[in-house]
Amino acid sequence: MEDKQIKSFLFLIGLMTFHASFWKENIGLNALLFSVLSAGFLAYNFPESRTEKSFWASVVGTLLIAATVMIHHSDYSIVVWLLSWLLMVGIGTLSGLHDVLYGFLQGFLNTLMAWVGLSSKLSWRSENPIVEETFVPEKTIGLRPSLFAIPVLIVGAFIVLYAIGNQDFAQAISAFFEKIFSSLDWLKDLFSLRWLFFMGMAIFPVSALIWRNYGEGFLKMQENKRYFIAAPELTPTMRKINDQYWTAFLTLAMLNVLILFFNVQEFFHIGNQAADATATAMRYSVHFGTYILIFSIVLAMGLLFYFFSDELNFIEKSPTLRLLAYAWIAQNAVMVVTVALRNYAYINNYGLAYKRVGVIFFLLLTLFGLITMLLKIKDIRTFSSVLMLNGWSVYLALILASTINWDVFITRYNLAHTAPERLDLRFLLQDVSDKNLHILLAYKNQLPNKSYTEKHWFGLVTEEFNVEQLLEQKKQRFLTRMEDNGASVMSWNWIDEVNWKAAK
Repeated sequence: MEDKQIKSFLFLIGLMTFHASFWKENIGLNALLFSVLSAGFLAYNFPESRTEKSFWASVVGTLLIAATVMIHHSDYSIVVWLLSWLLMVGIGTLSGLHDVLYGFLQGFLNTLMAWVGLSSKLSWRSENPIVEETFVPEKTIGLRPSLFAIPVLIVGAFIVLYAIGNQDFAQAISAFFEKIFSSLDWLKDLFSLRWLFFMGMAIFPVSALIWRNYGEGFLKMQENKRYFIAAPELTPTMRKINDQYWTAFLTLAMLNVLILFFNVQEFFHIGNQAADATATAMRYSVHFGTYILIFSIVLAMGLLFYFFSDELNFIEKSPTLRLLAYAWIAQNAVMVVTVALRNYAYINNYGLAYKRVGVIFFLLLTLFGLITMLLKIKDIRTFSSVLMLNGWSVYLALILASTINWDVFITRYNLAHTAPERLDLRFLLQDVSDKNLHILLAYKNQLPNKSYTEKHWFGLVTEEFNVEQLLEQKKQRFLTRMEDNGASVMSWNWIDEVNWKAAK
């Protein structure tokens, strides 16, 4: 069998698998099954990718995230799974790609461009030349489906006549055809606009696993990137080097003094912060500190890239300049610690929330970014090298964050570690998804029966709620969703199973 025929066959298998996995289903077990199929298709259709470490890293990451989708079924894990799947497709279809950004863009465009030249890639039509038929009077040529048309019409006419003449016969025929049509009721979905749209969309991901629908532009862009700065071929003038050196030296020296003063003030402020500070005050402190940190780190990286972009890496006094840069990077890391302490105090007093968790991961990524800046200066790396390293760190952080069901974790932590008077039950009952339902039901008798007021229509309409009502509403919404989805085992996920048993 030719390669084109094999790929056409795989395309058909892929469409059938995609239909069986996702048609009228929720995301669950099917995410893991389709990820395994995708990895297998990519490894088979693009054998050069089998030797690429970056490809197998994306495969492991995608399978791990797909497993967390099946367990946690959170919106976050589903989004990260889709992003990781695109990365796997991009690196798998274009051997040699190892940059996360280029890999993701390649996967996205390779999927988006699936319709280009699709008909020319398939070999479902026979390419044999048409042979003219000759009439052979001694033999019959054979039975063709079209020959059934006239006999069926004649038989149908007689059935109508017999039904008119005999009521019992009419009832029997009616019952017979009713059974036939009821047994084929599932076929109506196959010709609905919704099904046609679904299968049309299925072409994109399945085609992306079999053919390279987009060129090698990103690979060429990656090949043109330098990851280490080369020594200049021409010796610059001493005056130019002198001016560059002292500008960088004075700037970094003064910035080190400034950030030292700032960090001392920060530790003094944190040490004197009242333990009973309001949530609004702590929220402002954490968020404002995070925004300042973002801005300052971006500026710090920009300045260091500018100072260490060329000749200053190779002059005699560069070690002194590097020490000042290392000191400034270290003090930026201290800023990360102060924001982390603020966030810890906020969590310790008022519990976890999505943004507070997000701050933790942002701070970890910031620390890694600062480490890559140290490597940039030490090993004389380029911006492209730092960007590539940080791209993989972001991908790893997304995978790690998806391994935890944050709805469940936040609920457990807040109920166990937050004082009742500071516990935001409305957040747990309304803002957090129904993944935490089984925990709330287990704590039902221990929850304080607080009342809440909601205003609608610009404050003209006021609605009163209490904890018991909100919990019952959350439970009923979950039961309605589970009873109405009509999904199969492909949609199975562990957290819905746990909540279903608890709710029932």
